[in-house]
Amino acid sequence: MTIIILSIAGMLAGLSLLVIPFVTDRSNANRNRQTISSMTSAYDRYADNAQILSEQLEQAAAYNACLAGSRSQDGICNYEEQLSFDGGGVMGYLCIPSIDLKILIYHGTDEETLAMGAGHLEETSLPVGGISSHCVLTAHSGLSSMRAFDDLRKLKQGDLFAACIYGHQYVYAVESIEVVLPEETDSLEIIPGEDRMTLVTCTPYGINDHRLLVHGIRTDQKLPEAETADAEEEEKLPISEQGFALNLRTIPLLAAGLIVIAAVIFILINWNYGRRKKRK
Repeated sequence: MTIIILSIAGMLAGLSLLVIPFVTDRSNANRNRQTISSMTSAYDRYADNAQILSEQLEQAAAYNACLAGSRSQDGICNYEEQLSFDGGGVMGYLCIPSIDLKILIYHGTDEETLAMGAGHLEETSLPVGGISSHCVLTAHSGLSSMRAFDDLRKLKQGDLFAACIYGHQYVYAVESIEVVLPEETDSLEIIPGEDRMTLVTCTPYGINDHRLLVHGIRTDQKLPEAETADAEEEEKLPISEQGFALNLRTIPLLAAGLIVIAAVIFILINWNYGRRKKRK
Protein backbone atom coordinates (compact mmCIF):
# COMPACT_ATOMS: atom_id res chain seq x y z
CA MET A 1 0.00 0.00 0.00
CA THR A 2 2.85 2.40 0.83
CA ILE A 3 4.30 1.89 -2.64
CA ILE A 4 0.94 2.71 -4.20
CA ILE A 5 0.55 5.89 -2.13
CA LEU A 6 4.07 7.04 -2.98
CA SER A 7 3.44 6.27 -6.67
CA ILE A 8 0.26 8.34 -6.66
CA ALA A 9 1.98 11.25 -4.85
CA GLY A 10 4.86 11.20 -7.32
CA MET A 11 2.46 11.06 -10.25
CA LEU A 12 0.48 14.06 -8.96
CA ALA A 13 3.65 16.08 -8.35
CA GLY A 14 4.98 15.37 -11.83
CA LEU A 15 1.59 16.04 -13.38
CA SER A 16 1.34 19.46 -11.72
CA LEU A 17 4.75 20.48 -13.10
CA LEU A 18 3.58 19.62 -16.61
CA VAL A 19 0.11 21.14 -16.39
CA ILE A 20 0.88 24.44 -14.59
CA PRO A 21 2.62 26.09 -17.63
CA PHE A 22 -0.37 25.24 -19.82
CA VAL A 23 -2.88 26.57 -17.28
CA THR A 24 -0.98 29.83 -16.72
CA ASP A 25 -0.56 30.32 -20.47
CA ARG A 26 -4.30 29.90 -21.04
CA SER A 27 -5.03 32.25 -18.14
CA ASN A 28 -2.77 34.94 -19.63
CA ALA A 29 -4.27 34.41 -23.09
CA ASN A 30 -7.78 34.92 -21.68
CA ARG A 31 -6.63 38.04 -19.81
CA ASN A 32 -5.20 39.42 -23.06
CA ARG A 33 -8.44 38.76 -24.93
CA GLN A 34 -10.53 40.40 -22.22
CA THR A 35 -8.27 43.46 -22.18
CA ILE A 36 -8.34 43.71 -25.98
CA SER A 37 -12.13 43.39 -25.93
CA SER A 38 -12.42 46.10 -23.27
CA MET A 39 -10.16 48.44 -25.26
CA THR A 40 -12.16 47.91 -28.45
CA SER A 41 -15.42 48.55 -26.62
CA ALA A 42 -14.05 51.73 -25.03
CA TYR A 43 -12.98 53.08 -28.42
CA ASP A 44 -16.44 52.54 -29.88
CA ARG A 45 -18.68 53.16 -26.86
CA TYR A 46 -18.34 56.90 -26.45
CA ALA A 47 -18.64 59.42 -29.26
CA ASP A 48 -16.33 61.81 -27.42
CA ASN A 49 -13.49 59.27 -27.63
CA ALA A 50 -13.16 59.70 -31.41
CA GLN A 51 -11.60 63.17 -31.05
CA ILE A 52 -9.29 62.03 -28.23
CA LEU A 53 -8.10 59.00 -30.19
CA SER A 54 -7.55 61.08 -33.32
CA GLU A 55 -5.45 63.58 -31.39
CA GLN A 56 -3.36 60.81 -29.84
CA LEU A 57 -2.71 59.24 -33.24
CA GLU A 58 -1.64 62.64 -34.57
CA GLN A 59 0.71 63.04 -31.60
CA ALA A 60 2.21 59.59 -32.26
CA ALA A 61 2.75 60.44 -35.93
CA ALA A 62 4.46 63.68 -34.91
CA TYR A 63 6.65 61.77 -32.44
CA ASN A 64 7.75 59.43 -35.25
CA ALA A 65 8.46 62.36 -37.55
CA CYS A 66 10.62 63.89 -34.84
CA LEU A 67 12.64 60.66 -34.49
CA ALA A 68 13.10 60.65 -38.27
CA GLY A 69 14.42 64.22 -38.10
CA SER A 70 11.66 65.69 -40.26
CA ARG A 71 10.19 68.01 -37.61
CA SER A 72 11.08 69.68 -34.31
CA GLN A 73 10.07 68.51 -30.84
CA ASP A 74 7.83 71.52 -30.26
CA GLY A 75 4.36 70.51 -29.08
CA ILE A 76 5.17 66.79 -28.89
CA CYS A 77 4.16 64.87 -25.77
CA ASN A 78 6.81 62.87 -23.94
CA TYR A 79 7.09 59.13 -24.44
CA GLU A 80 4.99 58.03 -21.45
CA GLU A 81 2.05 60.16 -22.63
CA GLN A 82 2.08 58.74 -26.15
CA LEU A 83 -0.71 56.26 -27.01
CA SER A 84 -1.89 56.25 -23.41
CA PHE A 85 -5.65 56.42 -23.87
CA ASP A 86 -6.52 54.54 -20.67
CA GLY A 87 -3.44 55.50 -18.65
CA GLY A 88 -2.60 51.83 -18.09
CA GLY A 89 0.50 51.70 -20.26
CA VAL A 90 -1.16 49.64 -23.01
CA MET A 91 -0.67 51.03 -26.52
CA GLY A 92 -2.69 48.36 -28.32
CA TYR A 93 -1.99 44.80 -29.35
CA LEU A 94 0.03 42.81 -31.85
CA CYS A 95 -1.75 40.24 -34.02
CA ILE A 96 0.16 37.49 -35.87
CA PRO A 97 -2.39 35.18 -37.57
CA SER A 98 0.07 32.52 -38.81
CA ILE A 99 1.06 31.62 -35.23
CA ASP A 100 -2.33 32.42 -33.68
CA LEU A 101 -0.96 35.15 -31.43
CA LYS A 102 -2.57 38.27 -30.00
CA ILE A 103 -0.44 39.99 -27.37
CA LEU A 104 -0.75 43.36 -25.66
CA ILE A 105 1.83 46.08 -26.41
CA TYR A 106 3.11 48.06 -23.43
CA HIS A 107 5.41 51.07 -23.08
CA GLY A 108 9.02 50.09 -22.41
CA THR A 109 10.90 46.82 -22.17
CA ASP A 110 11.74 46.36 -18.48
CA GLU A 111 11.28 42.93 -16.88
CA GLU A 112 7.98 43.83 -15.23
CA THR A 113 6.56 44.91 -18.59
CA LEU A 114 7.78 41.85 -20.49
CA ALA A 115 6.24 39.62 -17.83
CA MET A 116 2.84 40.95 -18.97
CA GLY A 117 3.21 41.02 -22.76
CA ALA A 118 5.19 42.65 -25.56
CA GLY A 119 7.16 45.83 -24.94
CA HIS A 120 7.81 48.77 -27.25
CA LEU A 121 11.49 49.66 -27.38
CA GLU A 122 11.77 53.28 -26.31
CA GLU A 123 13.53 55.62 -28.74
CA THR A 124 12.20 53.65 -31.70
CA SER A 125 9.16 54.71 -33.72
CA LEU A 126 5.72 54.21 -32.19
CA PRO A 127 3.58 51.44 -33.75
CA VAL A 128 1.52 53.74 -35.96
CA GLY A 129 3.70 53.59 -39.05
CA GLY A 130 4.71 56.51 -41.23
CA ILE A 131 7.38 57.32 -43.80
CA SER A 132 10.87 56.87 -42.34
CA SER A 133 9.73 54.96 -39.27
CA HIS A 134 10.98 51.77 -37.62
CA CYS A 135 9.08 50.39 -34.64
CA VAL A 136 10.70 47.67 -32.51
CA LEU A 137 8.58 45.35 -30.36
CA THR A 138 10.12 42.77 -28.07
CA ALA A 139 8.85 39.91 -25.92
CA HIS A 140 10.24 36.93 -24.06
CA SER A 141 10.51 33.31 -25.19
CA GLY A 142 10.43 30.39 -22.78
CA LEU A 143 8.33 31.90 -20.00
CA SER A 144 6.37 29.34 -18.01
CA SER A 145 3.52 31.82 -17.56
CA MET A 146 2.73 32.65 -21.20
CA ARG A 147 3.59 31.83 -24.79
CA ALA A 148 4.64 35.40 -25.72
CA PHE A 149 7.11 35.15 -28.68
CA ASP A 150 7.81 31.40 -28.35
CA ASP A 151 6.53 30.75 -31.88
CA LEU A 152 8.16 33.76 -33.55
CA ARG A 153 10.76 31.40 -35.04
CA LYS A 154 7.98 29.76 -37.08
CA LEU A 155 7.38 32.89 -39.16
CA LYS A 156 8.51 32.94 -42.77
CA GLN A 157 8.95 35.52 -45.48
CA GLY A 158 5.64 37.01 -46.58
CA ASP A 159 3.73 36.25 -43.36
CA LEU A 160 1.59 39.16 -42.17
CA PHE A 161 1.44 40.75 -38.73
CA ALA A 162 -0.22 43.92 -37.52
CA ALA A 163 -0.07 46.44 -34.71
CA CYS A 164 -3.70 47.14 -33.82
CA ILE A 165 -3.85 50.64 -32.32
CA TYR A 166 -7.07 52.48 -31.47
CA GLY A 167 -9.11 50.48 -33.96
CA HIS A 168 -6.57 50.90 -36.79
CA GLN A 169 -4.44 48.08 -38.20
CA TYR A 170 -0.87 48.79 -39.29
CA VAL A 171 -0.03 45.70 -41.32
CA TYR A 172 3.48 44.48 -42.14
CA ALA A 173 4.79 41.59 -44.23
CA VAL A 174 7.83 39.64 -43.06
CA GLU A 175 10.72 40.73 -45.27
CA SER A 176 13.65 38.97 -43.60
CA ILE A 177 14.66 37.05 -40.48
CA GLU A 178 18.08 37.13 -38.85
CA VAL A 179 19.88 36.00 -35.70
CA VAL A 180 22.32 38.48 -34.16
CA LEU A 181 24.25 39.11 -30.96
CA PRO A 182 22.51 41.39 -28.41
CA GLU A 183 24.84 44.29 -29.19
CA GLU A 184 24.28 44.09 -32.97
CA THR A 185 21.53 46.68 -33.48
CA ASP A 186 22.34 48.23 -36.85
CA SER A 187 19.32 46.60 -38.51
CA LEU A 188 16.99 48.35 -36.06
CA GLU A 189 17.83 51.80 -37.39
CA ILE A 190 15.36 53.90 -39.38
CA ILE A 191 15.76 53.55 -43.14
CA PRO A 192 14.80 56.83 -44.85
CA GLY A 193 11.60 56.53 -46.85
CA GLU A 194 10.62 53.11 -45.44
CA ASP A 195 7.94 52.10 -42.93
CA ARG A 196 9.25 49.11 -40.96
CA MET A 197 8.53 47.09 -37.84
CA THR A 198 10.83 44.52 -36.20
CA LEU A 199 9.85 41.84 -33.69
CA VAL A 200 12.61 40.75 -31.31
CA THR A 201 13.01 37.80 -28.94
CA CYS A 202 15.81 35.77 -27.39
CA THR A 203 17.20 32.66 -29.08
CA PRO A 204 18.10 29.76 -29.09
CA TYR A 205 15.18 28.63 -27.00
CA GLY A 206 16.30 28.12 -23.39
CA ILE A 207 19.82 29.51 -23.99
CA ASN A 208 18.98 33.08 -25.04
CA ASP A 209 22.46 34.36 -25.86
CA HIS A 210 21.41 35.70 -29.29
CA ARG A 211 18.48 37.71 -30.61
CA LEU A 212 16.00 36.64 -33.26
CA LEU A 213 14.90 39.60 -35.39
CA VAL A 214 11.85 39.38 -37.65
CA HIS A 215 11.85 42.40 -39.96
CA GLY A 216 8.57 43.51 -41.52
CA ILE A 217 7.84 46.18 -44.10
CA ARG A 218 4.51 48.02 -44.37
CA THR A 219 2.06 46.55 -46.85
CA ASP A 220 -1.36 47.41 -48.25
CA GLN A 221 -2.46 43.83 -47.64
CA LYS A 222 -5.07 43.16 -44.97
CA LEU A 223 -5.13 40.49 -42.33
CA PRO A 224 -7.46 37.58 -43.07
CA GLU A 225 -11.04 38.58 -42.29
CA ALA A 226 -11.33 35.97 -39.56
CA GLU A 227 -8.42 37.59 -37.71
CA THR A 228 -10.02 41.03 -37.65
CA ALA A 229 -13.02 39.93 -35.58
CA ASP A 230 -13.25 41.40 -32.10
CA ALA A 231 -11.66 39.33 -29.36
CA GLU A 232 -15.01 39.47 -27.60
CA GLU A 233 -16.61 37.51 -30.44
CA GLU A 234 -13.74 35.01 -30.34
CA GLU A 235 -14.43 34.39 -26.66
CA LYS A 236 -18.02 33.41 -27.47
CA LEU A 237 -16.93 30.41 -29.52
CA PRO A 238 -17.29 27.02 -27.84
CA ILE A 239 -14.03 25.38 -26.86
CA SER A 240 -14.46 22.78 -29.62
CA GLU A 241 -14.38 25.57 -32.24
CA GLN A 242 -11.48 27.58 -30.80
CA GLY A 243 -8.85 25.10 -31.95
CA PHE A 244 -6.07 23.42 -29.96
CA ALA A 245 -2.63 24.44 -31.18
CA LEU A 246 0.19 21.93 -30.75
CA ASN A 247 2.98 24.02 -29.24
CA LEU A 248 5.45 24.11 -26.38
CA ARG A 249 2.58 24.44 -23.91
CA THR A 250 0.23 21.75 -25.20
CA ILE A 251 2.89 19.07 -25.75
CA PRO A 252 3.58 18.81 -21.98
CA LEU A 253 -0.17 18.60 -21.40
CA LEU A 254 -0.47 15.66 -23.79
CA ALA A 255 2.57 14.07 -22.17
CA ALA A 256 0.91 14.51 -18.77
CA GLY A 257 -2.15 12.66 -20.00
CA LEU A 258 -0.04 9.75 -21.21
CA ILE A 259 1.83 9.67 -17.90
CA VAL A 260 -1.44 9.52 -15.98
CA ILE A 261 -2.69 6.62 -18.09
CA ALA A 262 0.61 4.77 -17.73
CA ALA A 263 0.69 5.40 -13.96
CA VAL A 264 -2.88 4.18 -13.47
CA ILE A 265 -2.13 1.00 -15.42
CA PHE A 266 1.06 0.48 -13.39
CA ILE A 267 -0.78 0.96 -10.07
CA LEU A 268 -3.62 -1.38 -11.06
CA ILE A 269 -1.22 -4.08 -12.21
CA ASN A 270 0.75 -3.90 -8.97
CA TRP A 271 -2.42 -3.83 -6.88
CA ASN A 272 -3.85 -6.89 -8.60
CA TYR A 273 -0.49 -8.64 -8.33
CA GLY A 274 -0.42 -7.91 -4.60
CA ARG A 275 -3.91 -9.29 -4.13
CA ARG A 276 -3.11 -12.51 -6.00
CA LYS A 277 0.09 -12.93 -4.02
CA LYS A 278 -1.78 -12.62 -0.71
CA ARG A 279 -4.33 -15.26 -1.77
CA LYS A 280 -1.54 -17.73 -2.42
